[in-house]
Amino acid sequence: MRLVIIFSLLLMPLLVKADEIDRLIKLTGINEMIKKSYSECLAGSSQLLSDELKLEDQSKIFGIGPGQKGWDELKSIYKEFYSVACKFLSVEEAKKIWRNSYKNNLSKSEINKLIKFYSSPLGKKVVNLDLQANAKLQEAISKRYAMQAYKAQRIFEQRIYSLKKRLGK
Repeated sequence: MRLVIIFSLLLMPLLVKADEIDRLIKLTGINEMIKKSYSECLAGSSQLLSDELKLEDQSKIFGIGPGQKGWDELKSIYKEFYSVACKFLSVEEAKKIWRNSYKNNLSKSEINKLIKFYSSPLGKKVVNLDLQANAKLQEAISKRYAMQAYKAQRIFEQRIYSLKKRLGK
């Protein structure tokens, strides 16, 4: 019994710190940030999907063009691909990263000061501004990724076609 009490007393500060860290994570808006990142990835992927499916080469590769049998299914397959691709990091995985970072680098006192700050009107304003800035950043990244992916695809397709031609295939 005595061992259980001693063990509980030793673990209590760790549990309290974990609860405080979870509170800090909630106050900083990390959940919303990850969810918005996923939404922005899907939005950017939608544009990429639209651009890809408009390409003449896609019709040649798959033998399916706009208005042809299987076209709607091809679009659905692309949408599913991007939906899966955008789920590269779950909210829980992201929270675990932040939780470990806070746990390993902040003292209990520092965590409590941050909780106090992020609970204040100024702290809430900072979180809101961070979320807005992150959404704009994600949008910019998605747009640039779509453009870069399109350019990269064109370059590599040309190189592959050239290689096939040189090899007589």
